Amino acid sequence: MSKLDAIRTKINEIDRQMATLFEERMEISREIAEYKKEQGLPVYDANREQALIKQNLTYVKNKDIQDAYISFLRHTMDVSKQYQKRIITHQQQTSKVLTITMKDTSYDIVIQNGGLQHIESYFSFTHQNVLIITDSGVPKTYVECLQQQIAHAVVYTFEQGEASKNFENYEKIIAFLIEHSFSRSDCIIALGGGVVGDIAGFVAATYMRGIAFYNIPTTLLSQVDASIGGKTAIDKAGVKNIVGAFYPPIGVLIDSMVLKTLDKRQLYAGLVEALKMGATSDASLFEQIEKSQDVFSDIESIIIRALLVKKSIVEQDPKEEHLRKILNFGHTVGHAIESKGGFQRYLHGECVGMGMLYFCSEEVKQRIQAVLEKYHLPTRCELLKEELLSYMMLDKKRTGDTISVIYVESIGKCKILSLPFEALDPYL
Repeated sequence: MSKLDAIRTKINEIDRQMATLFEERMEISREIAEYKKEQGLPVYDANREQALIKQNLTYVKNKDIQDAYISFLRHTMDVSKQYQKRIITHQQQTSKVLTITMKDTSYDIVIQNGGLQHIESYFSFTHQNVLIITDSGVPKTYVECLQQQIAHAVVYTFEQGEASKNFENYEKIIAFLIEHSFSRSDCIIALGGGVVGDIAGFVAATYMRGIAFYNIPTTLLSQVDASIGGKTAIDKAGVKNIVGAFYPPIGVLIDSMVLKTLDKRQLYAGLVEALKMGATSDASLFEQIEKSQDVFSDIESIIIRALLVKKSIVEQDPKEEHLRKILNFGHTVGHAIESKGGFQRYLHGECVGMGMLYFCSEEVKQRIQAVLEKYHLPTRCELLKEELLSYMMLDKKRTGDTISVIYVESIGKCKILSLPFEALDPYL
């Protein structure tokens, strides 16, 4: 036997031992995956991984190969994480995926109870710097859960509320990205309601002419409406969404479990957007909300049905040139009520609910009003006709002296009316 053959025999024996140890390690990884699934824990724990690397590095005495060992160990841990993800994903089997397909892009909406705890089972953030944008109303446990699963993730938090959706916060977030050396290969995750999604999406659309953007909506309103379709915006001069862009996300995760921390007012206000989908396009969805005895038990079904309505509409009209305008039912007057109140008095969904009562038949009005009352939502605003008109003049749906409004004649059917401002009197 030559000297080389003798050396190879030794390394072959070491490889045999390593294969046995690897198999043992992966079996333990399987047990860990099953435990994490039971306890709702994330696959990736950044603090644990860094501590393990630091500890194991002390076992390698030869400093010349320490960097190589770190690479070897990281690769081994990556293989283990992927194995755990496959096990957890296979066990879940309950996730639903809706794919939004448009002319220039497509993206998935993953609907999974408890999905926030396993984000990397659905989206990969490998080798990216990640900015998690959230607000003070999002529970810290959600933010920490997400951050622990993603390497190189930093968090930017602003004050909760529509009043924060402004240029000042936009500029602060841009400065934060520059300070942390974010590049076009990095990404942003919105973790929060519609305000968070709007401003995070607008930042993503404009930073370096566009970087990747993921959306994890945490309110019912944002889950059924604001999280998909690619609309991003900020407010200016008291006018809602006056500055914005169409910029679709790379992916959306909807986890209805996070709704358990919403108070009833927020939940019911969010329900209005689903009610709107039903009123304009799906009579059976409207009836489900109308007749539900326990709306939270029905919530996942309501979310999916509302998403299917919006999916169909935005795929046909991604830039709101015609059909997509029907999603604005209730919004023309609703935005006026919201702006007049300085975005403080009413929630967005409450304003949309009141706004729907203006442009519909008497029969539809009675049914909508009954649903709003059932869920303890306001049905009257104090704005005078002249005040409503002054805000509607600034609406994005205005063209010259006319404005597009959505009129519902019967539940599930609607039409787009282009009306001169002087013809609005009978409706207001």
